[in-house]
Amino acid sequence: MKSANWLACHRRMYEYYGGVPAVTVPDCLKQGVLKCHIYDPDINPGYAQMVAHFSTAVVPARLVLG
Repeated sequence: MKSANWLACHRRMYEYYGGVPAVTVPDCLKQGVLKCHIYDPDINPGYAQMVAHFSTAVVPARLVLG
């Protein structure tokens, strides 16, 4: 999947649900997460800009505990 498609899918998802969750939990695709770290994952710059615009936090799926 290309980054533009990844970002567009998220925008359409937020629009479809009529809002944005406090936490977005994506899989660890390179379009969203460059490197999974337990405390400070490296988020793709384009994805980071989008989630900052929508005021949501990103916690990669493999890092969700509990």
